Amino acid sequence: MVQDAEGRIVESNPTARAILGLDAATLTGRTSDDPEWQTVWSDGKPARGEDLPSTIARTTGEPVRGVVIGVRHPSGTVRWLRVSASPLRDAASDEVLGAVVSFSDVTEARRGEQALLDSRNISDVRESQESAAKYRGLLEAAPDAMVVVDGAGEIVLLNAQAERQFGYRRDELVGQQVKVIIPEGFAERLIADDLRSTADALLQQIGMGIELFGRREDGTEFPIEIMLSPLESAEGILITAAIRDISARKAAEEALRVALGNFQDLVDADIVGVFFARQDGRVFYANDYFLDLLGYTREELEHGEVDWRAMTPPEWLQLTDGALDELREQGSSKPFEKEYMRRDGSRVPVFLADTRLAGPGANIAAFVLDISERKRGEDELLALNAELEGRVKTRTAALEAANREMEAFSYSVSHDLRAPLRSIDAFSQILLREHAAGLDPEARRVLDIVVHNAQHMGQLIDDLLTLSRIGRKNLDRTPVDMEPLVRSVVEELQATQPGRTVEFDIGPLASAFGDAGLLRQVWVNLFDNAVKFTGPVQLAKVEVRCEPGPRECRFTVRDNGVGFDPRYSDKLFQPFQRLHQTSEFEGTGIGLAIVARIVRRLGGEVWADGAPGEGATFGFSLPAGQEAT
Repeated sequence: MVQDAEGRIVESNPTARAILGLDAATLTGRTSDDPEWQTVWSDGKPARGEDLPSTIARTTGEPVRGVVIGVRHPSGTVRWLRVSASPLRDAASDEVLGAVVSFSDVTEARRGEQALLDSRNISDVRESQESAAKYRGLLEAAPDAMVVVDGAGEIVLLNAQAERQFGYRRDELVGQQVKVIIPEGFAERLIADDLRSTADALLQQIGMGIELFGRREDGTEFPIEIMLSPLESAEGILITAAIRDISARKAAEEALRVALGNFQDLVDADIVGVFFARQDGRVFYANDYFLDLLGYTREELEHGEVDWRAMTPPEWLQLTDGALDELREQGSSKPFEKEYMRRDGSRVPVFLADTRLAGPGANIAAFVLDISERKRGEDELLALNAELEGRVKTRTAALEAANREMEAFSYSVSHDLRAPLRSIDAFSQILLREHAAGLDPEARRVLDIVVHNAQHMGQLIDDLLTLSRIGRKNLDRTPVDMEPLVRSVVEELQATQPGRTVEFDIGPLASAFGDAGLLRQVWVNLFDNAVKFTGPVQLAKVEVRCEPGPRECRFTVRDNGVGFDPRYSDKLFQPFQRLHQTSEFEGTGIGLAIVARIVRRLGGEVWADGAPGEGATFGFSLPAGQEAT
């Protein structure tokens, strides 16, 4: 069993409860000096609470071993116990926190000893078959190994349990010196010598629960506890030794010591706050982490000034009481966040988990984590999000204003620039058509240049307007079947250039997600570009290919035209960047820029590869399926 600092039983194992005849609920919370125990010494005199082994271990910090006491069993009989107690200490401060109490039932062993005493001497036992039978029956029924030794240290009697425990047959031990099974140094203390009698030797050990090691027949040693009693006989004083194998107890004590040490290490590690409290709020134990967090001293804790309910702000009491209801019903509550009031009045946010302790009063064990840093981080994040939302609103307003200005500019370009260009083009063509006969060759050449440049400027304005509208157009994303789209663009292109022969090789094309209208513009511009730069080639060829993938589809348009220097491929998709002179190939330098802007709006990328005189390859990627969203 485990007792706290006030002597209350807080833990007990099934064996202890079986020996005492009490269940856990009845046993937990009782103290050693409870009058209901009716505790007596082996001589029948009442035992005071302050003299009991557990009290001595708690108050002096010293262990007590093998004291025999009698306690009242619920059946009305007296149970004789051999009791040992060890102090339970705080690993850091060495303060005594309670006691670990172990005991065994020696009632049957005492009955056997009493039978021997009733027969008065060993001769009477041998002569009286009835007494001998009674004695031997009690001796064999004893749960411990029983060994009777004479004044010379010779074994005269033992039970079957002793045979099993030490690994000898009975006839192998009777007549042998007791030091065969008991280590040297102790056995000699039971034997008379020139300086003392057997009675004097025994008197020094009587009533002691002595822990030492026994030796088996195979030479191995194991922990035992011996309780000695005197027995007068015709041959002199005999010594009755009740010997118990305490290997299991020692292992249990070590396991308990390790477990308690690990728990104490956790409590003292200052990783998390730990406190034990009553449900009414009184905290009766807390580690340094918890006390430091709330600003209390250990002296204030010991004086009863730390109260978790008083430290809980009113707005958090309802949540806390709900957790208590859950704890009462289920034995623990789900971890939750709350606040505590520090001693100085400030507040601290905590993450709390609690469980119910066994015993009367259903006290609480709680684990508390300071989450101030996390809360500060959350507040900073909320502030940052609010700031970002403000910035987004500001930039959105600025972008909307810029779009409105762009729309106004586009309107101005569309109307204010187109009108004079149309006039220049129209009047120049009238001069060429109706007054050509009156113009010399140089005048006609100049007018041809004017008409060509006016038309070129008109086309440039159209392309610029197209480029500006792409960024503002609402996208209509749908699955687009590329193959019929490409073939329709090729047919339109061939119809507009009947004088050109261009061989198109269109491979299988996968579908992709995008805006069908904008993708048509992409294919138109790429094919226009391929047809234009294959002009000098006798047999122009254009290959269209697709590489489908799980996340994207890659489309390429390869021609066998004049090609380009790959060192300048990054310029091809920028507005007005041309790698060839206008005199060689007409154009505004915006077609590929339109392709790049459309593809990037649809979530893809563009690239180009080529070499002078070896043709060029232009490619773009698009998300496959729903990846586009």
